[in-house]
Parts: sequence; structure tokens; C-alpha cells
Amino acid sequence: MNATALNSALFAILAGIASIAPLTAADAAFSCLEDKSIEVVSDETLEELMEARLVDDGVGQVVINPQEIELTYFSAETVEFLFQRECARLKLGQVGAEELTDGQYHDADCAAIKSLGFATRQIETIMRDLDLAITQDFWPKTMGPPTRPLDLRTCL
Repeated sequence: MNATALNSALFAILAGIASIAPLTAADAAFSCLEDKSIEVVSDETLEELMEARLVDDGVGQVVINPQEIELTYFSAETVEFLFQRECARLKLGQVGAEELTDGQYHDADCAAIKSLGFATRQIETIMRDLDLAITQDFWPKTMGPPTRPLDLRTCL
């Protein structure tokens, strides 16, 4: 699939997810896609919703599994946050690092929140989704350990 078709597919996926909320998912996707060093790739075999990867030619990838995204109970805001968080992890040089500190995880959280311009209400929605993810054993691995401090309000 060429880059234009893939970008169109990602837009359709994120816009569909955002149908329960204002169509800000498309804006989120394109803010990451504007960085030519980041590609978005669809992979239905991925066991996560999405994850950032480094590829050999120096380009970073955000790999998404559209089937997993469709099955999740996460709000559109949470899916947008997770997507931008993977972009932030690439930009912050966190992908491929052996072990990150709680502060580094928080840096990626805040970079995503700031890039989306989310307000307190949206952040509360994300925090509720992530709290539920811990209790339902659905915690995204790229978020770091589920025991780490998670207070997205401090990102405002």
C-alpha cells in the first residue's frame, strides 16, 4: 500500500473512532504525519492497539492494529492520546531504549496531551479509560508499567 493510501486508511480509521466525539482524531493523525520521519503502518497481526518502532532507514513508524482499535472500549480521546503518545515517544528518542524512568514516560504523556490541546474534561476521560484498562488487564505495554504514577492533569 502506498503512503497516500495508507494515510487515507488511517484517516478513515481514526475518523470512524472519533465518530462518538468531535472529529479531532484526524487532526491528531495529521499532526504526527506532518513529520516526514514518521510513517503510519497498519498491521492486523500486532497484539497491541499501536506501537512505535524504529526501522533501518532512520524512519520511525507508528504501527496500528485497526481491528484491535475497533474492539476497544477506549474513548476517541484515549485513542487519539495513545496515537500521539507513540509519535512523541519517537520524537523523544524513547523507542528502542532498554529501560525508561517514570519521568520519561510522563514526558511522552505530556507531549501527547500538549500536541492535542486537550482540556481537563478530556484528560479525565483518558484517565478513567486507563484506570479501567489496569483493572481489566488491558494496559497498553507502551505506556510503561501499570504501577507507574499517572497524572495527566500535571501536563496542563
